[in-house]
Amino acid sequence: ESFWGFDGLQETATLHMDNALDFENGNSFSPAVNVQFEGLREPFEVRKGVVVPAGSYTSPVSFGRANTDSRKWLSATMGWEIGGFLSGSQVSLVPSVTMRSGANFSTTIRWQRNDIDLPQGQFVANLASVRAAYNFTPLMNMQALVQYNDSTRRWSTNARFNWQQTAASGLYVVYNDTEAFSGLGPVNRTFIIKYSHLIDI
Repeated sequence: ESFWGFDGLQETATLHMDNALDFENGNSFSPAVNVQFEGLREPFEVRKGVVVPAGSYTSPVSFGRANTDSRKWLSATMGWEIGGFLSGSQVSLVPSVTMRSGANFSTTIRWQRNDIDLPQGQFVANLASVRAAYNFTPLMNMQALVQYNDSTRRWSTNARFNWQQTAASGLYVVYNDTEAFSGLGPVNRTFIIKYSHLIDI
């Protein structure tokens, strides 16, 4: 497969090849290879102080995912992306563990580590998150996501309550909060209540 993109400052083309192996015990393994061709029209600041010059870059990348049986009360997943990144290379690992109790409750602990090595500079970025979901009924559920980004030194929270009457109507309550360790008060905070109802006339 090939994918093409253009955003005014960057042109990209990707050659994509993947496989999937599903085992009878519920485990799976999905390796893949990408060859990405990128053209930067202007210098691009990947991270503060790390600027990749304009030019053309070819980046072969091996990536994929392996996971144990997700039907069990405890399952694990490992994702990876190893290979080229613009003018240098990257090693990205994404391990996660999911625990569930029947069809009502599940929680996932996930950690993403990106190790970027460029001629212009080297850095490591981490993103840790905890996601939880509880289903009161098939139409009523509560979901929450808490994550921390060490690049921005900020943690964020997203909580959602859904009470559906039909597929297109119901009550939705959403709370978003982004906090910074260095500074007073939230960076961003929103509270949304939405109710939709269909009337048959």
